[in-house]
Formats: sequence, structure tokens, C-alpha cells
Amino acid sequence: MTDVMNESLDPSQFDFWFAPAGMTMTTGEDTEIDIPQIPLPIRTDDFSEHAVPSEKSIGDGIYEYLSRFPFCPMLKRTPGFCNRPFLF
Repeated sequence: MTDVMNESLDPSQFDFWFAPAGMTMTTGEDTEIDIPQIPLPIRTDDFSEHAVPSEKSIGDGIYEYLSRFPFCPMLKRTPGFCNRPFLF
């Protein structure tokens, strides 16, 4: 993965976080999904280096980041994951 993929397009508002291998989360439809091993945007207000973000923080971060940066490099790498309906 290139350095560009690991850099937030707005570091004052978002940090990237990698989920532990095998981590899953539940969507609003009570569907369990695997979280891919890609950098996920988490709002800096919700980010702690020593804690796992909540499912709400992960969902909000992905939604807000892709709303602001719809053509970010992360979307090109994992289009299937980013196009899933997340209802948190």
C-alpha cells in the first residue's frame, strides 16, 4: 500500500485506523460484516490510539470521509466495501 493511501486528506479532522484481523461489525440490518484490512477514516474527536473505535465511530467516519472526498484513493482500492449500505 502506498503512503498516499495511508494519509488522511484532512488530517485535522480524520485519522486512519486499521481494524484488527478478523474484526467484524454489525450493520443496522443486523448483518455481520468483516472489516477489511484497509485504512479506515475515524474522526479525530472519536480517535484514541489505545482503544478500538465504536461501530458508530467507524460508520460515521467512513460516511463523512467519503462524503467529503468521494474520489479518495481508499475508494479505488475497495469499491465493494465502500458501496455497501451502512446503517448504524
